[in-house]
Amino acid sequence: MKNMLVAYASKRDGFLRRHADGLSRLPFWVFSSGPVGEGAGTLEPAWTEPPRILDRIERLGAREHVVFGGRLPVQAKNPFERSLVERTPRQYRDRRDWREIRAWAAGIASELGARRPTSIAG
Repeated sequence: MKNMLVAYASKRDGFLRRHADGLSRLPFWVFSSGPVGEGAGTLEPAWTEPPRILDRIERLGAREHVVFGGRLPVQAKNPFERSLVERTPRQYRDRRDWREIRAWAAGIASELGARRPTSIAG
C-alpha cells in the first residue's frame, strides 16, 4: 500500500511543481479522495496526504484542502485491490458523500461569483 500511496503522491507533487507559477496566481482549491471503511469521514488530511504535499499546497496559496471519503474499485484489477475489496465490508466500500461534495463545489462557485444553474443534467 505504501508504494501505491507514494506513486499517487509523486503524481500530485509533479503536477504542483509543474503548475506552481500559475496556481500561485489564481484562486484554487484542492480535494483528495481516499479513505474508505468505518470512520472514513473523520480523518485528518495529514493522515491521507504526505506532509510535503500539504506544505506545497499551503505555500501555493490553496484556499482550502478537503478530504472526501473514497470508494474501492467495483472490479479489482490486481491482487492488492482484490484483497482490499474482499476484506472491506460492503457498506464501507463506497464512502463518497455526494451532498457534501456538491455543497463544497457550490461554496467554491459562490466565492467565485458564479450563479447557480437552474438545473443540472445527469
